Amino acid sequence: MTMHSLQLIFCAFAVCTAAQGTTSVCGQSTQADFVDQETVDRLFDNGDPWIRPVCFEASPCGDVCGCGESVEGCGSAHGGCGDLMKRERLFGDVFGPKSALAEKGIITDFMLGQYWQGVTSGGNQQGDFYGGKVDMYATILGPTLGLNKSFALVVHAETRFGEDVSGAAGSLTTPNGPMLWPLPGDYHGTNITGLSFVQNVHDDSIGITGGKLNVLDLTTGLFPEIAGGRESFVNVNALATALPWFRFVNLSMWGAGAWTYDKEAGGQIGHGFVVFGLDNTSDNWDFSPSFEDGVGMLGWLRFFHEIDGKPGYLMGAVGGATRGYNSLQRNDFLVIPGQGLVSTAQKKPWDVAGYASQVLWQDDCNKARNIRLTVGGTIADDNPSFSNWNAFSRLEGFGLVQSRPGDRMGVAGWYNGLSNNVINLAGTIGFPARDNWGMELYYNREINPWFHVTGDMQILQNSTATTDTSLVLGLRAIIDL
Repeated sequence: MTMHSLQLIFCAFAVCTAAQGTTSVCGQSTQADFVDQETVDRLFDNGDPWIRPVCFEASPCGDVCGCGESVEGCGSAHGGCGDLMKRERLFGDVFGPKSALAEKGIITDFMLGQYWQGVTSGGNQQGDFYGGKVDMYATILGPTLGLNKSFALVVHAETRFGEDVSGAAGSLTTPNGPMLWPLPGDYHGTNITGLSFVQNVHDDSIGITGGKLNVLDLTTGLFPEIAGGRESFVNVNALATALPWFRFVNLSMWGAGAWTYDKEAGGQIGHGFVVFGLDNTSDNWDFSPSFEDGVGMLGWLRFFHEIDGKPGYLMGAVGGATRGYNSLQRNDFLVIPGQGLVSTAQKKPWDVAGYASQVLWQDDCNKARNIRLTVGGTIADDNPSFSNWNAFSRLEGFGLVQSRPGDRMGVAGWYNGLSNNVINLAGTIGFPARDNWGMELYYNREINPWFHVTGDMQILQNSTATTDTSLVLGLRAIIDL
């Protein structure tokens, strides 16, 4: 499952805990001097379950191995549980390099994502676009670096090829979140978009981080169900209440912060804050310029709860920047209506956001089979933010067909209010701008544990008032290598 790669990053505390002592692995207790053979076997024979029971609540009913067998039935050949069509990754651990590295405290994962999307009507232009990415993850545990066992260094590199549909769909529609990284458009190349450390303290209840932060990884750490846009919705607006924040939040950025882990919620991130530079670093390593004119700040509080045994949470976030911007100032990864128009008025942006998420139904035997509703919204300044408010809602079902527990589906809708300042300024240069909205519907079918194909449909109104509403159809293929 592709969520595994993202759990490696933001459940690094679980990896460190497993490395230093007693922990729950596949529902059983195991001891490890550093990373023992049993732990390595379970990591590469069972994929997700090695980490999932530590980060998420495990199923109480059978299949604790996670691949249709009992724990005792899982082999130790490092090639995957069962044959090619049952293993968690296409190549398993052929010739043993992954397990050999894991024994030394280096955990790696690779994922190939391919995207075909076409604008069939409306938008800026009609046409088909194909592109893809290879995501490469490595988590290096502290003892490998001569450091303590609650430390991990996390690396995320990305190779991007082909094209994306963003330009054809129109301004501020963001129809493919993963393809924004390292840069959107016709960008081709390989970059390290995330390089950060995680140091856990206070009995692994607090995590401290710093380095080059990949914002999509950070968002997925807060909302694991979105799976980085690789298993769920692909439009950024369906993943989070994002657009108002993009005045000062970039794709990747230098920063540092801390958060708490809520152990009663399976170790998910609770409260936290991050302070970061204001220049995009997804394709570069520029450090000093990021902090020359100010910093950005984000803080959040999240409270987990259960209603009739079904989990949910309420979350509030505030943020802003000490750097001054103007409304039409260019953005590295979005096209803003009327961007580039010179304005002498510079102001400091701020945002306030709220989220509510609740599981509405779940299978008592397998809690991974559920229906979840999430709603959220942001209010922001009217100047310099180009979007001064946003609201979204998404409804997702996981494993609704009992015989297909690896499938998922969802529907989402959103509305972005363009700031009056942007609409008025863009109008002065003959660029009619408007609010934008959209809807997305997807079905993700698990062909086998390492191969998922998703059909996706989006209806999008972009921010250019002279264009028609667009219909975007797409296919996504994700292969865990």
